[in-house]
This record gives sequence, C-alpha cells and structure tokens, in this order.
Amino acid sequence: MTAEALRAKVFAELEAVGFRPAKSLPDPDLGQAIRPPDEIAARLLTLDSVFTWAAFSGVDVVHGGAIHERSSLPESALQMV
Repeated sequence: MTAEALRAKVFAELEAVGFRPAKSLPDPDLGQAIRPPDEIAARLLTLDSVFTWAAFSGVDVVHGGAIHERSSLPESALQMV
C-alpha cells in the first residue's frame, strides 16, 4: 500500500465516524517503525492527565488522586497490545 492510499483509507475511516482530519497533514512515512506499546501508553496517560487537569479544578485532581492513580498503574495495566 502506498502512503497516499493509506492516508486516503485512514481519512475515510475517520470521516465515516465524524472526524474531519486536516487536509494539510503530511502523508505517513511507511518506513518509520511504530512506537513501542509502553511509549504509546505513556503518551495516552499523559494526555489523559492533562485533560483531567484542564477539565477539573486542580484541587479536585490532586485530592481526588486521579493523576496519581494513573501514574502508579502497573506495567500489566499499560499493555495496549
């Protein structure tokens, strides 16, 4: 599959579920390896922490332990594959 074909396929799937990806995004680099699952999980947990912090008051997040709970998950809970 070419980069252009992959892009068209992914964009069509995203648009089918209501997302509108930016047309200015570059074609994927087919030679680049996919990130390891633990790195993907860490990035998702970071995004979740930032969202939690932004969506709720800082006091609720800190005292509720939301960020601490996520940061102390065992490796087995982080497996994405």
